[in-house]
Amino acid sequence: MRKIIRGAIAVLTSACLTTGAAAAAAAPAFSDVPEDNWAYPYVSEAAEKGWVSGIGGGLFAPDNEVTYTELSAMLVRAFFPEELSEHEVSENAPWYAAACTSADALGLYVGVDIRTQHTNATMVTQPVSRYEMAQILYNTLRAAEVQLTPDLAAAQATTADWESVPGRYQAAVAAVKATGIITGVDGAGTFNGTATMSRAQAATVMCRMDDALTYGLNIPPLVDGPEGTVRGEDSGAGAEEGEQASEQAAIPNEPPVDDQVIEVES
Repeated sequence: MRKIIRGAIAVLTSACLTTGAAAAAAAPAFSDVPEDNWAYPYVSEAAEKGWVSGIGGGLFAPDNEVTYTELSAMLVRAFFPEELSEHEVSENAPWYAAACTSADALGLYVGVDIRTQHTNATMVTQPVSRYEMAQILYNTLRAAEVQLTPDLAAAQATTADWESVPGRYQAAVAAVKATGIITGVDGAGTFNGTATMSRAQAATVMCRMDDALTYGLNIPPLVDGPEGTVRGEDSGAGAEEGEQASEQAAIPNEPPVDDQVIEVES
């Protein structure tokens, strides 16, 4: 397995990361994701790096619910391309077959409802809930050999609806919230795990995950509310663990936290 961690993310209580993605200059243009759209920098980066693609006709469909197939394809394309290339499928197989097979082999579906049904088209083409996405992302971190110790007490203290989070998902929710890969939907940190996420939000999550797996810095997480932090432009693959790589910036109250683009004030 290709090892993609350059910075240590040993304990999630101290390895907190932020969101933020610079728009790629040569990114494909989607007519339904213009430059003034909140998701533009994330979709542009994810598309330029080959993690996501459009639906045809120059469209991305940013508001469509992201499915298991789409999320699986994004993750294996981005972080496990070698494993993806090893799984051959027949010419008449669905476009997502290799991605779902790779994801299953990597253990990305452990604890997920489709674990034993990754070849069932009806199941894998369903939208992913925020709980299930958290579990898949948690499994992705573990597949990438990140040593995790989720702090459930910290998650409980910062998640308004923690009491409603099923026990099977609590470690995953704590992990993705601590790293800022998935945040809350409001200022109280409500996770709203039964809701789904859009394709635009999934592109945002991919950029955050890339930050986590590439930099592994001890930088503050996204702060729910009127202020947040962004990935510092000076941070890089060789940055020392613990190096600060963020700047404070004001962020708008809308759209919801998981949809926010955070810009550093000049």
